[in-house]
Amino acid sequence: MEYQALKAEDLSNFGDASLDALSACYVYRLVPDRVEALRETCRVLKLGAMGYIAVWKLARNIAGLQVMRELTGESGDHGSLAMACSAEGSMEGLVAQVPGFELESVKEVCYEFDLGRDPDAAFKKSFLPLFAKLREMEQEGRANVMAEAKQAWKRVSLEKGFFSNDKGFVVTGLKGQIVAVRRKP
Repeated sequence: MEYQALKAEDLSNFGDASLDALSACYVYRLVPDRVEALRETCRVLKLGAMGYIAVWKLARNIAGLQVMRELTGESGDHGSLAMACSAEGSMEGLVAQVPGFELESVKEVCYEFDLGRDPDAAFKKSFLPLFAKLREMEQEGRANVMAEAKQAWKRVSLEKGFFSNDKGFVVTGLKGQIVAVRRKP
């Protein structure tokens, strides 16, 4: 097994039909050109090989999104990237635009996201997709925004019941989808 950090729209480090399988967990939500990323995924998979794509379908309980609304004073959805593939049939529609793929199955899943007991590590895991916005706010002169975010996140996590002494920080009520695609032989 090998790990590489690459752009999903450019998998040129891999040759045509070179991978036996591919797993992409919550990747396509962050990709500007999802169809191109899926074309690249199809290109690198061997004929008949499987790709497994996980996307969020419901994550409105995430404390970080509420905190970003508080910090920015904006009512907009700072989770738009997180939920970019959440519309009904969105991944299936994207897969249909890639001629070399066939949709094998779609499975709905419900789960919890265990962020651990350490508040600092849990905050970082929870806020990972939102750090760019926090850094931007820092550069614009809001020097203590990270500390503000961390404090607000702890408060919101407690309010929403995402923290308990016996489990630590656990986000509940998440729903996702696993889309299995096969490269056509």
